[in-house]
Amino acid sequence: MALSLREKICYGLGDAGCNLVFTTILSFMMFFYTDIFKIPAAQVGLLFLFSRVLDGFFDFSMGAIADRTRSRFGSFRPYILWMALPFTIFFILAFSTPDLSERGRIIYAWITYNALMIAYTAINIPYSALSGVMTDDPKERNDLASFRIALSQVGALIINGCTLPLVNFFANGDLAQGYQMAVIIFATLAFVMFMVTFLNTRERIAPLPQQKSTIVQDVLLLFKSGPWCVMTFASIFMFVALILRIGSVLYYFKYVVTPDAIQNNSILAALGWSGWDGNGLATLFMAGGSIAGILGGASASFFAQHVGKLNSFIFSLLLSCVVMVLFYFTPVTRLELLFLEHLVVTGITFVAAALYFSMLADVADYGEWKFEVRMTGLIFASGTCSAKIGMGIGGALSGWLLGYFGYVANQVQTAQAAHGITMMLSIFPALILLCIAALLFFTYKLDAAMLAQIKQGLQQRRQASSSEVSHTV
Repeated sequence: MALSLREKICYGLGDAGCNLVFTTILSFMMFFYTDIFKIPAAQVGLLFLFSRVLDGFFDFSMGAIADRTRSRFGSFRPYILWMALPFTIFFILAFSTPDLSERGRIIYAWITYNALMIAYTAINIPYSALSGVMTDDPKERNDLASFRIALSQVGALIINGCTLPLVNFFANGDLAQGYQMAVIIFATLAFVMFMVTFLNTRERIAPLPQQKSTIVQDVLLLFKSGPWCVMTFASIFMFVALILRIGSVLYYFKYVVTPDAIQNNSILAALGWSGWDGNGLATLFMAGGSIAGILGGASASFFAQHVGKLNSFIFSLLLSCVVMVLFYFTPVTRLELLFLEHLVVTGITFVAAALYFSMLADVADYGEWKFEVRMTGLIFASGTCSAKIGMGIGGALSGWLLGYFGYVANQVQTAQAAHGITMMLSIFPALILLCIAALLFFTYKLDAAMLAQIKQGLQQRRQASSSEVSHTV
């Protein structure tokens, strides 16, 4: 089933909208809570762990509900329409700072953050599953995944490149006000992107008419699927690594990169940037990573076609590990090398990120072929669930590691704390990605030959089902 370029782009814009929120959470929420809203880091870590893990299990319900939804818009598209406004409202509330006691601030954060994550579930799971029913062509699915990741990084670029400048523009001495105004702008833009996706995509694959199973039966079938188990574990630990790395950037440029390192860097001096502070470099660092992510996501389909989906996934993880280790050993005075290493890591990591969503669609096909039950929504829900579990573990681990290494907000950090922040940005995520690559290499079995066999079997089964329905009528 070939898709038009317009439909691919409009589908990808949905993840750009999601990523306006998601990247803000990844890059700024930990810092916002500790340094702006004045919540202790350990409390933030506990919130992230509990909320994301608990909400992750809500994903299964959302996926099962979407699988069973029947409307004139399809099974998954309606939720993009219905949830766009609540999602953007909760996004704004999560970055608002009412005048409360410390206990009141913690309670407010728990309420608004949980509401935001539930709304995220209700829109992102149906959106993700949509790609699995737009086409059954592996190449078209790779293209959809590439457009999704590339445009998601356009959203990330907007956040990473514009957040701190907008915060400073609107702050007028009040950083909390600056963050709230910036988020209002991002929330409005996200809403528009969701509407574009809803209006310009279509669902083309439906479950077989005779398929009847309960939610419990579907969940039990998931755990019998080897490829699903492997991808679930991979997703969890990829997001642990991602949160450790991205969540450390602002701390790294505020506390590890010294003013002397900036002022004495010859490359920055030649570019006229030696007068920049840590916030300015952090913005450039994150924005550059987003551009690299766009290129990485856009190239994923090419690598999948010429190297193989699984091989490309594993190789990108291994190369990321090597470059992150180099980052750890690069002196902080060599900022140009640190930036280059970050661009390489981000670009090749997003090759894997794009392929991950295409591989989830393959897992859905495998489940239908193996068990004769199509669980597209539930499988993509499990992907979001595993991501949130990984985010929860990664967020909690970030808070606990900061505490363990002796981090104190808005103070000059000890050498131990600075070293811990550097390891969170390099060595720790590298070790995690190395383990994921080994897991995939030894246990994931859906190669190109297997996928071709599955596609042929499903096409024959659907044709037979259509013939039976025609004869019945």
